[in-house]
Order: sequence, then structure tokens, then C-alpha cells
Amino acid sequence: MEVSLKTLEVVQSRGLHNSNTEYHDRIVNLVNSNVNLIRQRMEAA
Repeated sequence: MEVSLKTLEVVQSRGLHNSNTEYHDRIVNLVNSNVNLIRQRMEAA
């Protein structure tokens, strides 16, 4: 999982042999749905 620290967008998310895993969409959606929480934690640090 790679997330841009400037835009907080998922840059890439890959599994074994650079292929998508069965959880790819779930992981990306989880990160995207929690961007505000991630931003808050970054600002608090």
C-alpha cells in the first residue's frame, strides 16, 4: 500500500507478484473512507 502524503490518495496497492489481491478493493475503499481520520492524526503529530 502506497499513499501520497500530500494528497492522501492511494497511489498503489499490490499483492504478490504485483497483482491485485482479493482484498484490493476493500483495502482501497477502507483507506479512502478514512482519509479525514488519517489527516487528523497527521496534523496532531
